[in-house]
Amino acid sequence: MWSRVLALLSVRLGGRRETSNLPVGPLLMLLGISALFGDVAREILPPLAYGTFVLSVSTALVAIPLLGEVGAMLRSDEAAEWIEAQPVTPLELRTARTLHALLVVAALAAAALLPAALLAPGFAAAERASLVLAGAALGAAAGALLLGVQTVLGGRAEALLIALQTVLIAAVLVGGLAGLRLLPELAPYDSYAATRGTALAAYPPCWFAAAALGEPLPLAGAAAATLAGVGLLLALPQPRPAPSASGRMQLLELALAPVHALAARLWVARDERGVFELVYRALPREREFKLRTYPLLGLPLAFTFGARAEEGAMRELLLALVSLLPAVYLPVLVTQVPGSAWHRARWLVDSAPVPVPAVQN
Repeated sequence: MWSRVLALLSVRLGGRRETSNLPVGPLLMLLGISALFGDVAREILPPLAYGTFVLSVSTALVAIPLLGEVGAMLRSDEAAEWIEAQPVTPLELRTARTLHALLVVAALAAAALLPAALLAPGFAAAERASLVLAGAALGAAAGALLLGVQTVLGGRAEALLIALQTVLIAAVLVGGLAGLRLLPELAPYDSYAATRGTALAAYPPCWFAAAALGEPLPLAGAAAATLAGVGLLLALPQPRPAPSASGRMQLLELALAPVHALAARLWVARDERGVFELVYRALPREREFKLRTYPLLGLPLAFTFGARAEEGAMRELLLALVSLLPAVYLPVLVTQVPGSAWHRARWLVDSAPVPVPAVQN
């Protein structure tokens, strides 16, 4: 059995070499943010409170790519029909899919915790390693829940997923702007016994942080949450590819219709019209493109909420940043165009009787 499971896992890991199966972008983002939060918190918090804080941040950070491009990579399998036709059992398929998801989530969790673990105050070497392992286990539990929701929803509730990811991005940034001021309130919790009678005692990241520090009491809760996550991943049905795009006119298209008509008449040249229409009409209808780009609107939301909590020069600075975000957002949006699922329609552009500069324009 296990030889077939490992062969299936190898196929899943190497099945997208042309687009790289390793989420390098999210990993680099997680490394940078983790180092920033860990460096600030290490001067304020004792070990248990520090572990609880960085595990909370890492779980939120891992959830962002799991709701976006990484989640799509784990859910979809373009070779699913071919693999299912092989002499393998449904259990072997589920096991390989679960191991693949656990490896990816563990890599994300390690990236989100490794700098914070290296900066952890008062941790022995074994406790630093245990903190990274605890983050991987917590990430597996949270990731299983997120992947389960996306698998059940399939191609439905697209707006809900976009809203959830937008809120997550805004929450992480607001935590960076305002939440760090609340760190002194966590300082008294230097052991799990000190959390008794508080909401922190029932908070899963606190269980995992205490387990990493060798406290036996919350170890059962952390182990149960991890096993529940792995069991959920095993129980999930094989996801079918969700439609990459909707044929219906989207709200964004309706809102931009006047601008589109004006641009098509005054700005777009005749030989540029075909490619312009393809990109304009395809992208707003593509599910994965929206999941990657629309949640970035959480950036201005985060800065706006942060500005409301500030006064004086800091408030003016944050509001000035909000005014600059459209100029920052446009290049990010443009970089997502080549990575859209509509790259399969590239042959339409390549075979069109128009010069290359027209396509680029």
